[in-house]
Amino acid sequence: MKAKKTTTLPIGATKNRFGFSFVELMVAVAVLASGIVFIYRIFFISLNYSNHVVYRLHALDLLSQKIETTERIFREKNEIVFGSQQEVKTVLINNRPVDFRYVLDFKSVDGLESLYDLTVSVSWAEGVQKKTLSRSAYIADF
Repeated sequence: MKAKKTTTLPIGATKNRFGFSFVELMVAVAVLASGIVFIYRIFFISLNYSNHVVYRLHALDLLSQKIETTERIFREKNEIVFGSQQEVKTVLINNRPVDFRYVLDFKSVDGLESLYDLTVSVSWAEGVQKKTLSRSAYIADF
């Protein structure tokens, strides 16, 4: 009869493996790291979009204010400055100064004596990109 071969195990080790190998641990760390990097990128993309929305809301507010004040000055003083005018207004957004550049274009509508076209454009810088927003309004002199 053949003798049964026995293997000796180190102290504390059992025949059944319950731990993870080094390769399994490295794969798990790589998967977790890629997930964290993905979440990190999404966070900064949403932060940039949030800043864009805040700048755009300020620009819309400034456009509405400029149209209202131009119309009020026109009604009170009946003064019209035809042509293009430029202004710069600095606004603090999130404790950072942002320069909004206005371009006002006031012209009469062809064929109608008492109707005027007011176009206001606002531009600002977001990082390396230049953003522009514009609105037009008609002002009547009745």
